[in-house]
Amino acid sequence: MLFRTSIVYGFIRLCLLVFFIFFVNKKVFSRFKTQNFLDFIILKWFKYGTILLVLVFIMIQLGVYNFLNLLFLLSLLLLFDYIGIKNIKRPKKYITQKLNLHALEVLKNIENKKPLSFWLRLDKESSLQRKDVRFIAIIAGLVLLQFFVKYYIFNFDIFSFSKLWYANLGDIIHFDSQVWFSNENTTLGQSALIDIYSKTVNVSPEVALQSISILEDTLLDITIFWVIYQLTPSQFVAPTIAALFFTLAHTIVPINIEFILKNNSIFSALTLAIPLMVFMLNPTILKLKKHSYFILSTLCFIAIGLINLVVLFICIPLFIIITLALNCQK
Repeated sequence: MLFRTSIVYGFIRLCLLVFFIFFVNKKVFSRFKTQNFLDFIILKWFKYGTILLVLVFIMIQLGVYNFLNLLFLLSLLLLFDYIGIKNIKRPKKYITQKLNLHALEVLKNIENKKPLSFWLRLDKESSLQRKDVRFIAIIAGLVLLQFFVKYYIFNFDIFSFSKLWYANLGDIIHFDSQVWFSNENTTLGQSALIDIYSKTVNVSPEVALQSISILEDTLLDITIFWVIYQLTPSQFVAPTIAALFFTLAHTIVPINIEFILKNNSIFSALTLAIPLMVFMLNPTILKLKKHSYFILSTLCFIAIGLINLVVLFICIPLFIIITLALNCQK
């Protein structure tokens, strides 16, 4: 019972953290005020999930990996990303200007006696506000459905504490010993994600390992919703049906229900590979310059390979062929 409670607490902490970061980004840091909650999750995961994996791999090879070092380097990257290349030579001046602008705006709103609802709302325009609320509600529904279905299947689980479970746990623990290539397994990207999740939400590696199947399925759910949203005229109905189909078909009609809670690196890799296909179709979604787009795409290929080689060498070429065919039709 305590094991399940820890899974719930870790999942809630992650959800609250994601929403808090979105709120702060929307209020303070976002240069694109029209970015909705759905785009925020996928774009930030694609960008920083890719960088995190490659960064962890490099740090382990150098023998300097620990969570504090990772946070420090990631903070530097976030600061660099926020300031931009043009302002990196004068970061103090740029940050001071931004702080002054935000301070003046805050003081102006205080002087005008803006109500509490003004400070809490996500967007200035009511249409964007309603759209954000809808996305948050739909995503929350998908997340809760995926979580409760998987949580119910715990009653039939035999993966926990099996030999395979202990082998996966050993891979995670080896990261603190600066070991990536263990047990002749070179695709330990998912184990790195489990280790980061464990330290981020302050749960044990055992709980994180048991939670990862819920997290990867939830993220793939949201990814499917986002892809249909981007590629079809439908904003809510078709994406919701597609996401629900994945949740119910994958969870209720599995091949082996006893091992459905086992982590699946293919799903984790697809959460990066599928958005990459969309970005190849429409690079403007990322709002990056050509050289930045090329670097991030290259890092994404590396990150996908670190998670699962099947996705890298089979799915990615298929995605590229599909992208070229669709671009030729245009």
